[in-house]
Amino acid sequence: MAFPPIGISSYPIRIDPLTNIAPFTYRSGETYLTLLYRLKDYIEELSPQFNQKMGEMIDTLNTGIAGMEQNNASALAAWNNRFDEFIANTAGLIAELNDEAIASLINDPTTDTATALAAYLDTEINQELETWFGAVNPARPPYNVDFSGNEFVQQSPTVIAANTAGMQAALDHGGKIMIPAGFAWVNGNLGIGSYSRVIGAGKGITRFKIAAGTSWNNRVFYFKQGSTRSSIEHLSVDGNIQNRTEAGKMGGIYGTNISVINSTYIKVDSVESVWAAQHCFDVTTPYYGDAGDGAIIPNPSEFVDFVDCYADMHGDDGFTTHGSGHITFTRCRSGGSRKAMEVAYDNGNGFEFDDYSYDITATDCYASGNAHGFEVKAHTNQSAARNVRLIGCVAEYNEVNFSLRHIGHHLAGTPDSLTAKNVQIIGCTSRFPRRVFFGGVDMADGDVPDDQTPAGDTYMAMQIGGYRGVTVNNFHAIGDPTFNYNGAPAIVIHFKAEDVTIDGYHVEGHTTSDWDIYATGGAQPCKNVILANGHHVNSGRGAVSAGGEANIHMSNIKAQRNVVGSPNTGTCYRAYGQKQLTNVTVKSETPWAVNYNISDVLYSSYETPLAANTLL
Repeated sequence: MAFPPIGISSYPIRIDPLTNIAPFTYRSGETYLTLLYRLKDYIEELSPQFNQKMGEMIDTLNTGIAGMEQNNASALAAWNNRFDEFIANTAGLIAELNDEAIASLINDPTTDTATALAAYLDTEINQELETWFGAVNPARPPYNVDFSGNEFVQQSPTVIAANTAGMQAALDHGGKIMIPAGFAWVNGNLGIGSYSRVIGAGKGITRFKIAAGTSWNNRVFYFKQGSTRSSIEHLSVDGNIQNRTEAGKMGGIYGTNISVINSTYIKVDSVESVWAAQHCFDVTTPYYGDAGDGAIIPNPSEFVDFVDCYADMHGDDGFTTHGSGHITFTRCRSGGSRKAMEVAYDNGNGFEFDDYSYDITATDCYASGNAHGFEVKAHTNQSAARNVRLIGCVAEYNEVNFSLRHIGHHLAGTPDSLTAKNVQIIGCTSRFPRRVFFGGVDMADGDVPDDQTPAGDTYMAMQIGGYRGVTVNNFHAIGDPTFNYNGAPAIVIHFKAEDVTIDGYHVEGHTTSDWDIYATGGAQPCKNVILANGHHVNSGRGAVSAGGEANIHMSNIKAQRNVVGSPNTGTCYRAYGQKQLTNVTVKSETPWAVNYNISDVLYSSYETPLAANTLL
């Protein structure tokens, strides 16, 4: 049997895609060589995989066949015959291979036999599956998208325009759009409608890049308004913001790489999004509302799931939501905002759940290199994001790793937030809050060395401001003992936050912080704070400070500190106003100069309501 010399591709890409870790290796860890040996001796082991796919198709079609004309059943029978022929051809091809030919796939994938086999398996299997399931391949006629591009050499405007039109035509077909491996230049604004699955060959394998000179406002892909039950999966997009024009820049919902607009039951799975003009991923209404605190804006996106997605080098946020709800993020990663790293402070965040958002869950997600790693917030004249859960998330090397705030509702004389409420932070970890530069060096703004805190910047593990009904469980705040935090607390509860509980926590390494946990008093105090079951280990110069309105309740907290070059000359626990301390202790081997300052009365030991406390 003669085969044309077509380049190596992945086999069988539509059933079990290759990994990016090792060549000729499946996600299961099985190699080409192992599989081909099995296929040579037991081709029937492969057949059930195809039979299962065929069975699923038959089950789906049987409902529609009932009552239809006989020629539809005949067509189905013909498809089954083609399937049997395909299996026989595959079995025959593999049976012709000897051990030496099989080994050549691993030892020298450029041999004629290996090349021919890979080409046959890729083209024949994929063509058959596309036929069976009605899938569209944008690389084939009539769409003819060119996936042979080079990311460093932009193609001609004619080719890019044709790519954009061809890709949009494939998306307009709907159903399953199976995109091959390769690189394509496009102008962007590729709209996905209802009942569509857009599936690439994998992150870093199927790639799209917006052409230089296109408008800042363009997206790469977006879900059209009103779309439902659709997905985009297993591909990479590059917003190429470095080479686009800001003429006519509109902001708002524009300039996002992957945008879900007024759509429902959407899944974004294993998508990489980088160099976005504004956001790498956004779930939003058709416009960013400005209806006031307490309002609900119309046309949300709902029931949207992100799984195993990656964002990096965003102009603003990696992942964000506006006016939308019932959204989940699972195992998603956000690298750094390029603005947060280029300037002393810019509110570019890893995950930002913003104005009017509701019912959001982020599980096992990660953020690094941003102004805020995870931020739950709103602007002044908008309702705050609410009913948010962060579970098992990790943030490191952000200016503030976890942040809750409702801008414009923090200070005395400003109205209390009507909507900033109900946030759960469960099993999360903050590590090394600090500024990070590109490559670990200063950018052109040239403010201070990388091991110092720029003037006006405050680096913290967590800040809670303006929100009420906040519960933090099993939280770890790990600081960098070599970094200068300039006295900033590891955790601050301030700006009229209310009803805050931190239960089960560990603070360590914030050695240049004045306090590990600071619950503020003053003109805009926090209120009703509970701290329980915590450890302070070789961390801030003081463990906890609580203002007079905090109504602090502390229980089962232990502090120890032995930091070279930083003696315990200050106060360990400080509390004013109504307070309750139960089993709040200082390790006897590492006492502070003042173990307890209770409303400016100093104690070496203290517990409420016992009277036998020891004054200094």
